[in-house]
Amino acid sequence: MSKRHKLDIVIMILCLILLFALCFAIMQFREDEYTYSERSFYYSMCSDNYDNIASMTRTNRAQGKKNQAAYQEYYALADYYEAALYYNIYTKAGDTERAEIRKKAMEDAVSRMGTLSPQKQRIDEILKIE
Repeated sequence: MSKRHKLDIVIMILCLILLFALCFAIMQFREDEYTYSERSFYYSMCSDNYDNIASMTRTNRAQGKKNQAAYQEYYALADYYEAALYYNIYTKAGDTERAEIRKKAMEDAVSRMGTLSPQKQRIDEILKIE
């Protein structure tokens, strides 16, 4: 093998490594900017998957999709679920001060839920909140 041939092989290998690195970077970039659609929120709500709604809400808010009107009721639903979850935990633990803070957060979230406010009853049933 001549030096020229060896150099060509080294350059091809380096180009392949660079290509794989570029593909990985593009995949990472696209994953970092992923947000959930309104349809995803709807399907999670229909299957009573409120944990997933809360997770999707955190992702969308972190990616800057927090001010879009179409999502506000779903975000309020997620806020209610999380507040109700912690309210239930604090109530059972006897921590009335923290429970009262979460109760106020629940009331605030209900006021923002709009057409999704009937979901409050379903969450209360699931978490056994009276």
